[in-house]
Order: sequence, then C-alpha cells, then structure tokens
Amino acid sequence: MSQQDFSSSPIQVLAKAATVMDCFTLDSPVLHIGEVKRRSGLPPTTCARLLQSLVAENLLEREGDSYRAGLRVLAWSASASAGSGLISLGVPLLEDLRNQTEETASLQVRNGAQRITVATVEPMRSILCRTPIGGSMVLHAGASGKTFMAFDPGAFEAGMRAGMAAYTPSTVTDRATLEEHLAVIRKAGVAVARDERELGLSSVAAPVFGPGGRLAGTVAISLPTFRLDDGGEARLMEATRRTGQTLSGRLGYVASADAEAGAP
Repeated sequence: MSQQDFSSSPIQVLAKAATVMDCFTLDSPVLHIGEVKRRSGLPPTTCARLLQSLVAENLLEREGDSYRAGLRVLAWSASASAGSGLISLGVPLLEDLRNQTEETASLQVRNGAQRITVATVEPMRSILCRTPIGGSMVLHAGASGKTFMAFDPGAFEAGMRAGMAAYTPSTVTDRATLEEHLAVIRKAGVAVARDERELGLSSVAAPVFGPGGRLAGTVAISLPTFRLDDGGEARLMEATRRTGQTLSGRLGYVASADAEAGAP
C-alpha cells in the first residue's frame, strides 16, 4: 500500500484491513464490493484500495465485482484449526480409522462453499489417495462435501449459491438428484461417493457433531474406486460412521434417538 493511498499509521492501516476481512463470514463467504463497503463502514475509496491490496497479497480472491477469502487465508485457517480440540481429539481416531481400513483418513472443516482438510493420516500402501492439509474442495462432489450439505443447512445454501460444476460424468449437477442423495446420507449417517471429483477416486465420510448438535466437521477415508468395489463398502462405511460418532462424543455431543437414526 503506497503512502499516497493511506496517510494513517501502519497500525491503523492494519486495523482497516482487518475490518474489511471481518466482513466475510461463514454464512457470507462471497460479497459484492458494494456490500463490503457497507459492512466495513469505510470510505469508498479507502475500501476499494484495501480490497485491491488484499487481492495482491492473496488474502482475498476477486471474481468480477465480488470477493472471497484467498488461498493464503485458507492456509492460515487450516493452521489455526490444527490447534483446536477437534484436531487434537481427532488425530488419534484418524490413526485408528487408517489402521482399520488401510486407507487415507482425514478430517475436514467448512469455510463457506469450500471444505478444507485440517488433518490427514496416510496408510503404508503403494496405491493411495492423498488429501493434503490445507487443500480445499467443493461441497457438492465427494462424500465429505455432501455430508456437510446433508447435516448443515448453511452448507447446503452455500453450495447451491456456488453452483454445481461437473468434474466427471458421476458428478451430481441436478439439485433434485442431490437432495435425494442427501436424504439417504442423513438416514444412513454416512456418505459414499464414487468418482465424483476425479475418476478412480472414491470416498466415505461421516459427520462430526459438537455440543448442541452443531456440525463441527467430517471424518473421511479416501481410496481408489476399485478397492471400494471389492466388496468392502459396508465395512468401510461402518468404520467411518463409528469414528464420527466417537469423535462427536469426545467433543461433548450427546446423541439423541433421532441423531442415532441419522439426524442431528
């Protein structure tokens, strides 16, 4: 930011930049420039220059006249989440799940219309599916994303606003079909996705609830599709579902009869 742009001190500039970033929330991850100006309360020229600088630093991404959190923020989010109770309690359970299934196990949280991997444990296998920490993915394709949409109305609405791009012939791009899938996931308490983001890649995921029944994240395994089709689907689903239930309990979630049937 040049001296011409801001005559205030670096601390004041930082405070104004934080004010702009605070406009973006879990329920409002994408904002039009006019909405950012309104929410921040900053002078229009100051807000516009801040937005330009934040985009240059990868703290925001611009799409036309709208903005969303940038990749740098997503990486920070993953790092911050790594110190939370969800991670500290979840990693040992991921290791158990990896040992039971011999597949890559991961934990994901939601940021708007994206899901971010915050912990992962890989198996000692020659053919495996990697889910790097900090990696972000869409909601409508993949078991974890659909689990978020099934158990969190905010996630469903965010996913609908973001649209449903087709990644493979198996990607669900029709809202009615997606809603049918989500109903099945809610009833079963676990999701299975075959080849939805990438051909040959499948996943199984279950919800993780916190106190009060709020969806805290998802636990999942990723594996080559041919291993899911080798007759082990029911075993992998049950192991993943149990891991999600165990982690939910350790976070303080008390399951009701409805929750055990697949609803929070």
